[in-house]
Amino acid sequence: MGYAKSLVSLALLPLLAQAAPSTNDTDEHIVVLGRQAQSVDQIAAAVSVIDQSDIERSGATNLEDLLRGRAGIQVSNSGSGPVLSLRGFAPGQAGSNVLVLVDGRRLNSQSLAAPALAGVQLANIERIEILNGSAGVLYGDQAVGGVINIITKHGVDGGQVSATLGTDHHQALGASASKGFANGLYVDTNLAWDKNDNYRDHAQSRTQSAEGRVGYKTDRRHLFAELSFNQDDRDQPGPLAFSQQDRKASRPEFANDFINEITRVGRLGWEEKLDDNWQLLVDGSSSHRKRDYNQSFMDWAVDSPYQANERLNRVSPRIKGSFEHWQWLGGIDYEHGKYDDNNTSLRVHNKRDSKSAYGTGQWQQGALTLGAGLRYTKVEDNLVYAGTYDNGVNIDNHATTWSLSGQYQLSQGRVFARVDRNVRFAKLDEQGYTPAGVVGLKPQTGYSYELGWAQPGLSLSAFRLDLKDEIVFDNNAPAPAGGLFAGANVNADKSRRYGVNIHGDHSFDALTLGFDYQWLDAKYTQGSSDGHQVPWVSKHAGGVYGDYQWAATVSTRLEYQYRGPQYLLSDNLNQAGKLGGYGLWALSGQWQQGPWQVVLRADNLFDKHYADNAQYNAYGENAWYPGNGREVNLTGRYSF
Repeated sequence: MGYAKSLVSLALLPLLAQAAPSTNDTDEHIVVLGRQAQSVDQIAAAVSVIDQSDIERSGATNLEDLLRGRAGIQVSNSGSGPVLSLRGFAPGQAGSNVLVLVDGRRLNSQSLAAPALAGVQLANIERIEILNGSAGVLYGDQAVGGVINIITKHGVDGGQVSATLGTDHHQALGASASKGFANGLYVDTNLAWDKNDNYRDHAQSRTQSAEGRVGYKTDRRHLFAELSFNQDDRDQPGPLAFSQQDRKASRPEFANDFINEITRVGRLGWEEKLDDNWQLLVDGSSSHRKRDYNQSFMDWAVDSPYQANERLNRVSPRIKGSFEHWQWLGGIDYEHGKYDDNNTSLRVHNKRDSKSAYGTGQWQQGALTLGAGLRYTKVEDNLVYAGTYDNGVNIDNHATTWSLSGQYQLSQGRVFARVDRNVRFAKLDEQGYTPAGVVGLKPQTGYSYELGWAQPGLSLSAFRLDLKDEIVFDNNAPAPAGGLFAGANVNADKSRRYGVNIHGDHSFDALTLGFDYQWLDAKYTQGSSDGHQVPWVSKHAGGVYGDYQWAATVSTRLEYQYRGPQYLLSDNLNQAGKLGGYGLWALSGQWQQGPWQVVLRADNLFDKHYADNAQYNAYGENAWYPGNGREVNLTGRYSF
């Protein structure tokens, strides 16, 4: 694993730290998307917070069930794990346009592999912060549709053991423990194991994870070292043709398909309070993601397993200044990655260096808060890819992102406005599979505009997202010379997305009611697709829920999540018509007495028939991935 030789030297401007309004005021401070802690009253963007009590009340056993329909999130799963989408990105794009963090560490990679969420255990989560909208200054690449930051528990004395049994032979075990000492030392450990046959044939999943952290924390200093291991093995049932309606079935050509992933991560962190105004923060990580797989295609069985290896080193030093009326944050983000695939038909040997420098600042006077920010990013790719770049090629790209925001505190709630320029660079494997004659994809750039109002229990925001050179895989584009399958990665026509998000919740003694709603209109605005809807984006989506506390020890929760009709993926001209919308019900009940807790949850309560993913094929029959049928899980927990 190599490290970069040098970092770009840039003067950082004292500009804005972006922030955002929480729909949950139980937390006095949130980590502003992993970069610094701020009061919720200083926030100038649309942020929702799902706290630990909300996670427990939901009865969910995994992130997919917890986040589906929450805060504008749309969840899709084609068998390789959940993909989280914000602001109208299709599943194939969401993993590259929505940034997922754990304690501020990026789960997104330089390859097309989606963020690995299987190792994230709900029992170990303190809260989840969800930003709807761009964060191009704070995070740069991929923070286009939004940012999801998962904050885990650290340094709090106690622990928990849990066990789950469910339908489809689902079994899970979990254990976590933390211990803090008077001298500032603390130790955290987390273990998890999960086995599930899942709803479809040939869809068994087996995951196991282990994580350990040792830290030292005082009023002026915080040091930590962290190691984690995650193994996620999944059989792949593949898609079905539209004419096949047995949603549990798997076609025979996918009988040997699988994905087995092992991810190892080491991380070091240092925070130092230099004086009353200045703080130094340094974070570094090194990861290795090994992926063994066999991938077949409709009507084309493959029995030739291959292995892909992705190594990624990151370091992010930054400095924060806090004064009476203003705050400043500046830093450097550096990544060095390698991506290799021993598929003899592809011969992939790719490297990337990414270097960024940014500065953000925020000024507050009375009820008014103003801010701005600037980031410059340079990306250097060295690619070897069979057919496209047999002899290797160097591709360099760069981009500048910026932000402006303002917020005014009202007697009831606050109003905010912000504009962001965002960027996404093509992933390493996207760069290697482009139409014949196309040498590299241009960076995708865009502008995000947002207006909002929020007060405890109710929030409303409206947005517009304009994108240029959006990076997508088009099934109907000409393949590269010698390409193994139809289609290619392309810079698509210009597109724009309008939308409105509304959230509300209110408690009536023992009853709590809440809702989320999103209206989103996504269209192409240039080229042959001009005026047509962006595929796999629902115009209407949202959900409602109700919690009822029957007694001090017993409660229930009923949820309904709706997703409206949408055009099939790759149907950029909207030729095939829309796939119908659907609604999913979930019911959970829990009993808690002292340290003991028992939760029973049923997802897709009425066994609704729906597609989690569907593809348009201009040359043959369309394909779809059935969503899960009814699932019931019983979980027991003991906390100490």
